[in-house]
Amino acid sequence: MVFYSDVKKAIIKEFKINIQKFTFKLDGTA
Repeated sequence: MVFYSDVKKAIIKEFKINIQKFTFKLDGTA
């Protein structure tokens, strides 16, 4: 169970980083 929560946290972290990169790209092109 602990392992699962760690994986979930890692996935959420990666997701947030990807979102930031994506919005940054949009801001750069706009």
